Amino acid sequence: MKQIFRSRVSDAGRVVIPVELRSAFGLREGEEVLISGDAGAIRVTPLTRAIEQARDFFSALAPAEVVMSKELLKERRPDEVGHE
Repeated sequence: MKQIFRSRVSDAGRVVIPVELRSAFGLREGEEVLISGDAGAIRVTPLTRAIEQARDFFSALAPAEVVMSKELLKERRPDEVGHE
């Protein structure tokens, strides 16, 4: 979606996200978002999308045969690993 929308910043610092963008990104009232600034721009990312991106990033770092939940269990409960 490469559309540009125009909005205003209220005196309380609020900006309305146009309905087309809210619909496209599945944002509903009360939904949490992350707001960041870089390279002269402000970015609003749905929290659920940020979590997906982080999961994808870290999953790509581990070899395919590694199950991260088992690796975490090894670190936290070494005496219980292997007793499934």
